[in-house]
Amino acid sequence: MGGVAQIAGSLAATRGSGPGAGDGPGGPGSGTGRGETFARILGRIEAAKRYPEEARRLGHRGTVAVRFRIGPDGAVAAAEVAATSGSSLLDAASLETVRRAAPLPQTPGWLLVRISYGLTEARP
Repeated sequence: MGGVAQIAGSLAATRGSGPGAGDGPGGPGSGTGRGETFARILGRIEAAKRYPEEARRLGHRGTVAVRFRIGPDGAVAAAEVAATSGSSLLDAASLETVRRAAPLPQTPGWLLVRISYGLTEARP
């Protein structure tokens, strides 16, 4: 089998109105139903992940932190790499993964997710 991509850690809310503003955790699960909403968002992102074939072939692996905001229509209104994996291929794939996961449940503020890419040695 080829590469495996996994979400590392959990989704965290951040406060503020733009990139870099108020990066403190908002506490997933801190409100009624909020934990369920985060779980749904993580599930959609997990289902949307694709390990780029070129990155797998080149042996690229790592974790990308993506910060994003969801618009009223459930589309990703803004997304940025908050922490690079060191591979532009994985960074770009992670941004695309978050966008492909839409529509997402409306959640106020910025969210942060870490997406990990690792290689498996299982080959036929």
